[in-house]
Amino acid sequence: MEAAEVNEWKQLLNACFGNKKDISMEQDLAILRENGDISEEDYKNALAKLNDNKYQAALDMWKLKYGYRPVRVNRYERKMIEFKE
Repeated sequence: MEAAEVNEWKQLLNACFGNKKDISMEQDLAILRENGDISEEDYKNALAKLNDNKYQAALDMWKLKYGYRPVRVNRYERKMIEFKE
C-alpha cells in the first residue's frame, strides 16, 4: 500500500472504532462487569467480539472500494543468494 492508502486505512479504522453507538455498548459491558453481572472472562470475550465486528466491517468497506483486503506483513526485501560451486 502506498502512504496515502495507509493513511486512508487508518482513517477508516478510526471511523469504525470511534462510533459513539459502539462506545455505549462498551460502557454497558463495563457496567455489567463492575456490578458482577458478568465475569471478567465474559467481559473480555464480549469486548473482543465487538471489536472483531468493527475490524471486519472496515475490511469489508475497504474491499468494496479497492477490491482487496489490506494485510499487514513485515517488510520483505529481495536479496541475492549466491551459490558456490
